[in-house]
Amino acid sequence: MATSSVRITGMSMEDFIERFNAAPFELVDGECIPMAPVLAGHGNRGANIFLSLGGYVQQKQLGKVFAETPYVLVYNSDWVTGSRVPNLMYFEAKRLAEYQESMPDWEQKPFILVPDLCIEIVSKNDSYSEINDKVGRYLADGVRLIWVVDQQTKSVTVHRPGHSQQMLRIGETPFDEDLLGDFALPVADIFA
Repeated sequence: MATSSVRITGMSMEDFIERFNAAPFELVDGECIPMAPVLAGHGNRGANIFLSLGGYVQQKQLGKVFAETPYVLVYNSDWVTGSRVPNLMYFEAKRLAEYQESMPDWEQKPFILVPDLCIEIVSKNDSYSEINDKVGRYLADGVRLIWVVDQQTKSVTVHRPGHSQQMLRIGETPFDEDLLGDFALPVADIFA
C-alpha cells in the first residue's frame, strides 16, 4: 500500500474524531496511516458477508456487526494510542450491552472496545506482510477470531489466538461454534 503517513505518539479523543472525520486513518505504532478507498469488488465481498452474518446474529440476538467502523486503544480515558478499522467487526451482545451501558455517549465516539471478530478483505494494494501485521495487531489487541478474505485466491484464512491459521477455499465454510454458534457462510457465497 503506497500511502504516506505521519508519526505521532497519540492524540486526544476529540482530535482523533476530528481527524478521522476529515480523512479516515488507522493509528498504528505512532503512525497515522491513511485508509485507501473501498472499490466495488471489495465492497461487494463486504456486503455479502455483512448481509449474511449481520442477519444471522440479529435474528439469533447474538450481537451486532459493524462495517468500516474504527475501534481505538486508549492510554487513559481521553488519550488514543492506537486505532484499527476492520472492514467488518462483530461484538457479542453481552459485551456490547455492557459497553453501551458504561458509556452513555458511545455513539459519539469510535468504539473503545476490542471486537470479538474482525474481517479484513484484502485489496490489490495490500501486501502479504501488511495483512500479517494487521492480523498480529488484532490478536495482540485481544480479538478472538479473524477472517482474512483474499479476492485473488478466492479464499478465507481464519486466525484464532493460540491456533495455527486455517485457509478455506471455494467448497468450504468458515465457522466458529464458540463465537457464532451454527452460523455458516460458504466461501463461494462470499465471492458470489
